[in-house]
Amino acid sequence: TLLAQLFATASPAVAKKFLASKACSRKQRKSLARLAGLERAWVQCDQAIAANVADLADELVSELYEPFWFYRSSLFCEAS
Repeated sequence: TLLAQLFATASPAVAKKFLASKACSRKQRKSLARLAGLERAWVQCDQAIAANVADLADELVSELYEPFWFYRSSLFCEAS
């Protein structure tokens, strides 16, 4: 699944590159934005603009990727 692919990336920077790449479609980014509970403006942003995609990828990493790894490492007492 898309979330599994996202969480399998090695770092926040790699996750951002994945989300901003063609490997992740506009529809998938929009779906992730909804899942992350981002404001409507983020969900509806014009993804034809590269800067919007980069900003959206940043937000998705902040709202999905980083919390996932924080909680996972906390639960399993993994060192950063």
